[in-house]
This record gives sequence, structure tokens and C-alpha cells, in this order.
Amino acid sequence: MDFVFVPIGEELARKIGIPVERGVPVRKDLVPQIARPGEFDLATMADSIESYRALHPDDPTYDAFLKTYHHYVGATLANQERVADALEHFERALALDPGDHEVRADLARAAFDVRHLDRALELYRELADRGQASLENLEAMARIHLSMGEPAKALVAAEEARTRFPGSWESANLLSTIYYHNRDVAKLESALHEQLALDPANVLTLEKLAVYYRECARHSEARTCIDRALRLDPARTRLRYQSAMIHMGMGRNTDAEAEFQQALRLEEDHLDTLNGLGVLYMIWSRPKEARRCLARAVAVAPRDYRGPLNLGRLCFTLKGEGRQEALDWFRRALELGMDDGAALETVVIAARELGDEDLARRADRMLARVGRAGAASRPGGRAEQEGGRP
Repeated sequence: MDFVFVPIGEELARKIGIPVERGVPVRKDLVPQIARPGEFDLATMADSIESYRALHPDDPTYDAFLKTYHHYVGATLANQERVADALEHFERALALDPGDHEVRADLARAAFDVRHLDRALELYRELADRGQASLENLEAMARIHLSMGEPAKALVAAEEARTRFPGSWESANLLSTIYYHNRDVAKLESALHEQLALDPANVLTLEKLAVYYRECARHSEARTCIDRALRLDPARTRLRYQSAMIHMGMGRNTDAEAEFQQALRLEEDHLDTLNGLGVLYMIWSRPKEARRCLARAVAVAPRDYRGPLNLGRLCFTLKGEGRQEALDWFRRALELGMDDGAALETVVIAARELGDEDLARRADRMLARVGRAGAASRPGGRAEQEGGRP
């Protein structure tokens, strides 16, 4: 295959990293198709150079251009939320220049986003080994370890972040998050207070502290935290939801309903609120309203197990045909990958009581993988089946 080196102009050549003295290699048979040889787009230019490089793999002349091109295309695709398509371009860019930390970081983020966790972790470790242990990279490593079921390794990454960035609210937030997921109650409360001291007006910290107190059944302290957060940001949906959950834990059903409704006025399809209000109506013996809320939750998020789980719990409380429907909803919740220990225990007990031993065994096997403590061993002794997590 013969190539002709087409000049593209000195200014453009220098801008995109093409050698001025050589120009762009173009297959000789394609040259007649280019009316104005100096005016073809970057994609055409890159394709032509890739063809040349395939025949001349030892010629590094165009590597800088190709690296920049693939990095640019990858970033563009990622910004368009086409992350899976971006991966190939980031991988190509990194292969052309393994020392480019920015490319490696972008590839790591993309791999994490599409749940290629082993590849993402490998890339973040390489960044750390190359002296790029930024707070963002350490946080990503911690969250990857959590996703891979490695809480001890997640804690190591979070503690390293705290050591390297001691005055950072972000590193304190990461550490408290890991303590929460690891159910390390002894350290969680002090970590949250330390986090709050770094930024006393941070509503996320106040929300997390309120959730911690609620799960410990320390409702008065939870109320104080969430009220303080609401004074700072009264129109935040999650804060209204958390306020409703605290009211519900205190048995103030009317106040809880009002806060849930306020949250839905702010965001009509807020999933946590739909589940929370459905559960409130369930325990308040208002099954028609409970079903309406929970059915809407399923419609909003058909891949989230909480709606089917809560509909199963609702139907289980009903007589007659509702009990068979409960089994169908529980089965659907399991199919969606339910990983909440307390919720799985609910399914085991209900399935056995309803005579479906196969479903009970299936839930029990999943429970064994999750661990019987599961979310039930969090501070409040019960999973947040009805709503979101901090």
C-alpha cells in the first residue's frame, strides 16, 4: 500500500502535532478523491494515519497526534454519557503514551462508570504507584473495594486519604461513609462530628448524622440535625424525606405524611419518598394508598428491588389472593439482586409461612452470601428497606 504525504499547513500541523515537514500520510488511491487535500477532517486524518501506522508500527512520528485525538474523542463521548464507547479510545490513547497520567485517570473513571471494576482498580493503583495518589483517586479506590465486597481494603484507602489530606472535608466524608458501610458504629459517630466541625453548614454531613441518630433510635438528636439542615436548605427533597422518616420513627404519622407530600411536591418521582410514603401507609393500615405509592415507585425505577419488596410486604399483610401476589413480588425483588440482609430475612420468613419453600431456600442462599447481619446490624438494628441510604 503506497502513501502520499499531504501537507496541511504549518499552523494546523503544529497545533495538532503533525510534523510540518512530512504532512499527513494518505493512500495514493484516495488522493484523487480529495478535492482540496489540505482540508480533511480530524477523523479522516486519524483513519489515514492509523492505516499508515499499521504498516509501519516502529515509526513513532504520528503517535503524539493519535494519542491526543483518541483522548479527545474519548472525553467527548464520555461527556455525552457514551462511556462504553469512550473506553476504546481511552485505551488506545494510553497504549500510545503510557506515561500520560491524565489519560490513565480518564480511563480509570470510565472503567469504574461501566463497572469494569478490576480494570478500574488496576488503573488507580498504577496512578498511585506513579505518585498520583490524589484524593479523587483514593476515594475511587475505596468505593471500588466496597463494590467488590472488600470493606477492609476500602478502609485502608479511606484512611490513606485522611492521612494525606488531613484538613479535607472530602476525605472526612469518605472515611465516615466507609465506617457506615463497614458498620463500625464505635468510630462512626466521632467521624461524623469531626466531619461536621470542618464545615458546620454542610447539609450532607447534617443529613448523614441525622440518619445515624435515627438508626440508633436517638430520635430527638436526629430531629435536631435534620431541622438544622432544613433551615439551611428547605427546598432539598432528600432533607424533607429524611425529616419524614424521623417523624415516622417517632410515631408521628401525620407529620411524616406531610413531609413526604412536601418532598413529592419538590420532586414528584423521588424514589425514596415514594417507597417511604408507601411504607407509612402500609403501617398506618391504608393499603390502597400504600399500593398506589409503591406501584408508582416500581414504574419510576423498575430495576430497583425496594418497590417489589415493599409491595410483597404489603400483600403479605392482606388476606386471600394477596398472599399469592406477595410471593410474586418477593420473587421479582430477588431477581433484581436484593442485597439487604434484613430484607432477605423478611422474604425467607414470609415465603416459609406462605408455603413456598423453594423461594425461601433461594432467599436464604442469597442471605448467606450477604451475611446474616447484613444491613440489620447497622446502628438502628434494621435496614432502611423503605428508603434511601446516606
